[in-house]
Amino acid sequence: RILLGIPRAHPAVLEDPAPEVHCTALGESAVEYTVIARAADYRQRWAVENAIREEALKAFAEAGIEIPFPQRVVHLRGKV
Repeated sequence: RILLGIPRAHPAVLEDPAPEVHCTALGESAVEYTVIARAADYRQRWAVENAIREEALKAFAEAGIEIPFPQRVVHLRGKV
């Protein structure tokens, strides 16, 4: 719901065809989604994509959703 609401609220994103969100991968440290949203003017593509990513980060933080990152445990043996 969070990801779908962001492009729907952006003024440059077309309502028809409607924005879509798809789960595209399940990784060891991530659930990956693809957001498909079409800009009214193709020249705005990069600005719209960037705005959607920035809003997604803000919305996730507000919802308490943490972005995972890979972690490694390193055991040191012998003299360091």
